[in-house]
Amino acid sequence: MNTYNKETTDFKKLVLDLKKAMFDNMRSMVEPLAEVVSDMKSTVEPLVEAVEAVSDDVISTAISISDQADTISTIVKDSSENLYLVVKPVVKTFMT
Repeated sequence: MNTYNKETTDFKKLVLDLKKAMFDNMRSMVEPLAEVVSDMKSTVEPLVEAVEAVSDDVISTAISISDQADTISTIVKDSSENLYLVVKPVVKTFMT
């Protein structure tokens, strides 16, 4: 029974050593990736802020264009109504 306990203890130690080695190996691979991601984040954050600022400008410009289109539409409608009022008597005169 003493041999069994020693083998079990040796096996447990071997498993723990293997886990530690795997963890150390994974950490050695992940730490450089974490640095790369951190560098990317510091590069991407200003880009995101710039895109947000541009998108706000684009939205503002689109709203302005829409307002201008509404104004132009109103002007064209009023002009066409005025033109109709001017042309109607002329057409009526030629029709009679």
